[in-house]
Amino acid sequence: MYRLRLTALASLLPFVVLAACVQEDRSAGFASGSEAIQARPNILLIMADDLGYTDLGSFGGEIRTPNLDALALAGVRLTNYHVAHACSQTRTMLLSGTYTEVGAIAANPRTRHLAEDVVALPQLMRDAGYHTYLSGKWHVGSGEGRHPAARGFESSFALMGGSATHFKVPPVREGLYTENGVPVVLPDDFYSTEAYTDKMIEYLQANEGDGVPFFAWYTPTAPHWPMQVPDDYLHRYDGAYDAGYEDLLRRRIERAEEMGVLPAGYSLDGYTRTTDPWDGLSAEQQRVQARKMELYAAMVENFDYHVGRLIRYLRESGQFENTLIMFSSDNGADISVRQVDDSIDNSYENLGRANSYVSVEAWGDIHSAPFRWNKGAETEGGLRAPAFIHHSSVHNAGGVDNRFITVMDVMPTFLELAGSEHPGTEYQGRPVKPARGRSFVDLLTSDPTIEHDAGPEPVWYLDALYRDRWKIVRVAEQRGGPEWELYDLRSDPSEATDLSEDYAALRDELIGEWQRIGAESGAQLDFAIR
Repeated sequence: MYRLRLTALASLLPFVVLAACVQEDRSAGFASGSEAIQARPNILLIMADDLGYTDLGSFGGEIRTPNLDALALAGVRLTNYHVAHACSQTRTMLLSGTYTEVGAIAANPRTRHLAEDVVALPQLMRDAGYHTYLSGKWHVGSGEGRHPAARGFESSFALMGGSATHFKVPPVREGLYTENGVPVVLPDDFYSTEAYTDKMIEYLQANEGDGVPFFAWYTPTAPHWPMQVPDDYLHRYDGAYDAGYEDLLRRRIERAEEMGVLPAGYSLDGYTRTTDPWDGLSAEQQRVQARKMELYAAMVENFDYHVGRLIRYLRESGQFENTLIMFSSDNGADISVRQVDDSIDNSYENLGRANSYVSVEAWGDIHSAPFRWNKGAETEGGLRAPAFIHHSSVHNAGGVDNRFITVMDVMPTFLELAGSEHPGTEYQGRPVKPARGRSFVDLLTSDPTIEHDAGPEPVWYLDALYRDRWKIVRVAEQRGGPEWELYDLRSDPSEATDLSEDYAALRDELIGEWQRIGAESGAQLDFAIR
């Protein structure tokens, strides 16, 4: 029944597809796949905020997401796509094409910003002859020279920080939102996802028909806390989660397996819980927790509705067929518990409204399963995000691909599609950091693969390193356990069995690689060790 339901959803929009796969050897050169596109495509990058791996219907979820599902099921779903462990870090890797601690000034996580010695993706896309638009969350710096307009966006409406209420709830800090670098005052009827969509459509319409392709980054803050929705979404999921955590986990894993988006060797033995079982909660606790998940689902459905508005505009304006659409979340699911003051009304009847403030909390464990932990950790549950690519020229239309890709691979991919490339170590007469990502344009013409390996060239993270089938990760300060853990992701993508003692020599070799790459790249390892 579920397969039939999603197939029907896919038929609502007759999408055809583009997508791309990383070669097994990331250090090898890539044969050009951009020839598959007759003209330089428009590029629309859609980024959700804290969306879990199985939230979309096309990835096993029960939430109604027909617009995203139609795109995903007519495109290629990327089941081994890795972002960073948190919002600003992912945006840094995306915009710089390099490791997060290289692409950002990171003396303080709350004041980090995109480094001056990296050249940003929108600047290079603009140099390549593209319009560049941003609508949504920025979160990589504020102030003079650090806003989107200063880093290459021709038009931008941006939430400068990492989070905000989704409605206008006075007082709104001056400068929290900007348009083209100038602080703006929000209208009284502001709702975040609607406003971001309105602005993106406005920017696209402004240059419609001029023959110049666009790069548009549409990055709403849904479903990031607080859980707030318009009135007509408040009761769309009433009762849907009354059976509790374990029931939702079972249903999602079954559906995700049927959809083919879980890697071979996955296991719930590696899945971790941060709360008591559902039957360990009181009836009142169950009622409140179920309500939080109802509101989360409503936020995701609302986000999908506005994606549908954007796609409908592209179709009606004749731009859809030559627009490459890439979608992902910005990190793993969130399990944060938010503290509030007396000005907040979190009574049960008021939850989801403008003056309430709750997070989805323990449900985030289910959203990340069968991967370990959540947002904030560089385990697979924190780094692996749902993603897909859609365009009119993909070989593996309707399929999935499990090849290892990271968010820093997006920059060289988009540049290749634009007929350009990263300048290397010098840009406009000044030294810049090189991009570390690898183009995955070849995914356009590739057959699907179930291969999980990262390849022989190590991929460096703040608290992790991937090489071939192996991953080292340290979670000691956050979760307890040994300083560095070792996993064979080919057979154990859920990180259920730590092999650090069984393969101590390999563990130490990979730790040495992590130290070497960090030092050579100029990463702030003293901060990284934190």
